[in-house]
Amino acid sequence: MTRDDPPSRARVLSPLDRYSEILFGLIMALSFTCALSVAETGQAEVRTMLVAALALNRHSPNYVGTIGYLLVGAGEFECGEALVRQAIAWNPCHPKWFHHALCAFHYQRGDYERAWAEAAQVGFQVGFWDSAIKAAVLGKLGRISEAEAAGGELLAKIPDFDRRARDIASRTMKSADLVDDFLDGLRKAGLRIDG
Repeated sequence: MTRDDPPSRARVLSPLDRYSEILFGLIMALSFTCALSVAETGQAEVRTMLVAALALNRHSPNYVGTIGYLLVGAGEFECGEALVRQAIAWNPCHPKWFHHALCAFHYQRGDYERAWAEAAQVGFQVGFWDSAIKAAVLGKLGRISEAEAAGGELLAKIPDFDRRARDIASRTMKSADLVDDFLDGLRKAGLRIDG
């Protein structure tokens, strides 16, 4: 995408245009919805929508990082990872959940040490995901007692997670290989995952 593409050109010509901001907000809301249901929507459509949203404001670390996060979730690992890293470089006070995207990037490559390093940077509980991610990564690393503790925290938050794990993971992670590997990590953490 170049600076001469219509969305970018419009944004450059009028960076304070409220219509662009409103449109960006709508695209972000729709892209999040699509990212959650990419199986029905199609990965190409989600990527197209996210790239269009990015074209509206390439200079906001929050927009860039959020779109990168969603792209990683949609299975566009390299593109999403690059955007999240760019957003973090621009803003040292970035949302810490951006590191979940970087964790997923390394996890899907089988680099569990680096995945753990990213997961550890979140530094606080993000709903149940922090416990789920830590349990899976620690399980893959063979740190079973720590993985079991994180798995216990996860089950305390969602008692039937092990029964619904594939469905829950598939809502956020659109790569079937990543979902399978994530569930394998949870199994190694002692969870009895169905499917």
